[in-house]
Amino acid sequence: VKSSSSTAAAAATEQRLIQLGELITKESLNNPTPTAETCRDLLTEFQKETPHNISLASLEATGVAKVLVKARKSFKRHKRTASGTSEEEAWDNVLQATTALIDEWKALVEKDEAKSKQAKKSIKAKASPGPP
Repeated sequence: VKSSSSTAAAAATEQRLIQLGELITKESLNNPTPTAETCRDLLTEFQKETPHNISLASLEATGVAKVLVKARKSFKRHKRTASGTSEEEAWDNVLQATTALIDEWKALVEKDEAKSKQAKKSIKAKASPGPP
């Protein structure tokens, strides 16, 4: 019972991440004049919704990592074309939050990959043939 509730929670989190990915795509990539405040709010939601132990499979299933990388490029462009210092600072804050979130995800993926490599090594060691 516990695993089915955790599976349902993971599926709900993945659905929410997909929704947030669509919203950030709509605001940052499809909108010719996005606001830094709205993008920052969406990133805050990403940070709230992302579990600290998100798996590589979840990131691949939702595609949010790719969306954030594209959004970060868009944020850099908007920062370059910002009209004033306060607007440029707002975009800089959005860029910092985006980079921090992407770096956090990268660290989680590297940790996940290291665990899977370790598991493969231990399986290989156990499965190695002994003397005949």
